[in-house]
Amino acid sequence: MTARLAQQGNKIYTVVRPESARCVTLLPGIRVIELDMHQYDRLADAVNQPCDVLVSMAWNGLRGSDRDDPNIQKYSYENSMEAIRASLSLGCKTVILAGSQAEYGICQKPISEDTPCNPISQYGRYKLKLFYDAAELCSKHGVHLKEPRFFSVYGAGDDSGTLMMSLIKRMQYNRDCMLTQCTQLWDYLYIDDAVDAVMGLVEKTCDDGAYNVAYGESKPLKFYIEALHRLTGSQSRLLYGSIPYPDSGAVEIQACIDKIQREIGFSPQFDFHNGAARLIQDQKIKL
Repeated sequence: MTARLAQQGNKIYTVVRPESARCVTLLPGIRVIELDMHQYDRLADAVNQPCDVLVSMAWNGLRGSDRDDPNIQKYSYENSMEAIRASLSLGCKTVILAGSQAEYGICQKPISEDTPCNPISQYGRYKLKLFYDAAELCSKHGVHLKEPRFFSVYGAGDDSGTLMMSLIKRMQYNRDCMLTQCTQLWDYLYIDDAVDAVMGLVEKTCDDGAYNVAYGESKPLKFYIEALHRLTGSQSRLLYGSIPYPDSGAVEIQACIDKIQREIGFSPQFDFHNGAARLIQDQKIKL
């Protein structure tokens, strides 16, 4: 996303963790600021120039047991609020927050932005708290706030521990894949389409509030896994049922994206076959 904005002639300040492995050579017009999250109270001084938009994507504790660690999640919430305060002092008129479907909790029916939020994880609770508290703060300052609520986004550079990335790796080496029954409905969105959604929220006039960001079409998880199996040409055994569902039951994702389609004309360009093929090719290059 930073590359696209820079190519359009925008001046970008991109904040990364010190010595971040993901901090690659960036385009002209992009200034890199190295700050850890607990240093976001220094952000305004580090930038020291008027800015128009804050796009806040940083968060610790996205996976595993960290998602239910209240200390880790509170840390991310508090420092995200510091980033928003810094952006207001720099004159930003729009704040874009990275939200999550975890804010809704477990739903067995299509999820719209009007669906009541009942998060079950500390991650979801603190994401939702950030949304509410940031909205109140921005409203007091006459600043627009929009929260893309991401469902399941995949693509190059994703964490190796995600289901998609771990399965591709195992399939490329023809290793057995231990799986649940994989009958739950899921919705995968390719990263380029997710970037298009955020770009639209930055550039277009639209209502404030939450926006579901997903492909908008749910299929059984088994559909995606077997597509990966075909695309990789793997001999891996798909061992459905070898991992039990948790006691809380299987999580399903059925995202309604009517709002973002209506407000900014969002329309995903990559179906799962095309997006997954690009990701698999990217992973082959890295082998």
